[in-house]
Amino acid sequence: MRSPITKRSILSDVARLFDPFGWLAPVIVMAKVLIQKLWLCSLGWDDELPVELREEWMKYRGELIHLQHLKIPRWLKTTNNNKDVQIHGFADASTQAYAAVVYLRIVETSTNDTEGHDVVHVTMIASRTKIAPLKQLSVPRLELCAAVLLAQLI
Repeated sequence: MRSPITKRSILSDVARLFDPFGWLAPVIVMAKVLIQKLWLCSLGWDDELPVELREEWMKYRGELIHLQHLKIPRWLKTTNNNKDVQIHGFADASTQAYAAVVYLRIVETSTNDTEGHDVVHVTMIASRTKIAPLKQLSVPRLELCAAVLLAQLI
């Protein structure tokens, strides 16, 4: 018999997702939103989840199996042929969460191309997410929070 799904078991499962650079941010933010819903329900640590939240969690858990196919490149494509290197940052917010991401854009002079076309490589460096606070904030205010998160990330 399976153990019941509780706030404690969900927090334990989410804590196992180790993601220091934020590659799994879109996945983890969904879990964070669900955890916030658990706090709003005022459940005890070992109380079973309501049916709707339990189904949402089970659907989420079922999708986690796809993470095993995720491959993260470690090389940022830097070479001696770099013509231009730029850092690009983006931030966005919704009523539930806000996020920031930083990319490295490298323009490399092609040595193989007879026409002299440059090759552009774009690689994600890092990202972060945060859940919107329970105190209702406007979307423009959350956009500012996302911009601050981006500034901290850079």
